[in-house]
Amino acid sequence: MTSWIKTSERQPTEKGLYLVAYKILGHITYDTCRWTPNLYDIDEDDFAEEEYKRSGFYDYDSEYGYYEIKPLAWQPIEDYIEE
Repeated sequence: MTSWIKTSERQPTEKGLYLVAYKILGHITYDTCRWTPNLYDIDEDDFAEEEYKRSGFYDYDSEYGYYEIKPLAWQPIEDYIEE
């Protein structure tokens, strides 16, 4: 199993689904989300500002659309799928 990689140290290099750890309401939460080298390419409306022409983790909510997630750390999801 891969150890956690701090987002301050490095980002993923490939688009895809990742296991992430982030803080919400003072608690660490674990979830899955996607990473892309350019958020603007995902949705030009939800990531419309110039600041979104960069890499980032994101998810989708059927009520609000795409939104950015700022995790503390991440891991490849394949490490948790048994073959």
